[in-house]
Amino acid sequence: MQGSFTYKNKPLMYLTALLFIAAAFAWIYSSKSIDILIGSFLLYLFLELYFMNLRGNFKATSTGVVFRFAFSSRSIPFSEIEYADCEVKQSVLWRGMSVSYRAELIIKTKSEVFTVDDAFEVSTDDVLNNRKAYEEKLAAHQFTRLAEYINSHIHINKMV
Repeated sequence: MQGSFTYKNKPLMYLTALLFIAAAFAWIYSSKSIDILIGSFLLYLFLELYFMNLRGNFKATSTGVVFRFAFSSRSIPFSEIEYADCEVKQSVLWRGMSVSYRAELIIKTKSEVFTVDDAFEVSTDDVLNNRKAYEEKLAAHQFTRLAEYINSHIHINKMV
């Protein structure tokens, strides 16, 4: 089983926000050149938008799951996994403006909780009023299927 997804690189998003704050402080305590502030804000927006939707992919084999990200990869053998689950998280782009949903794959290992998220195309109307359509979309999402695949292989490994 394999697939691709878009993910948010949260550490890099936080780093870009800190860089913008540092540039704002530099602007406050410097010659007050508006170019520094505008340039840093534009750089911040570019980096924020770039790091919001990075491409990644995964491949599940008979021994484990490998996630490949823009800058690294992560391999998790089934022997280390306790369980996997898929949850839907709501994210608001701007307060009161736009609501989107993300499917979050949660893999609990013996030493940590590994999470990765992907866009989940569902309307708020489906979530609130059309539960059947919502459940069908969630069951068909690649992270739900991957969690089921992982859990079935964990069960097989525990029996052996």
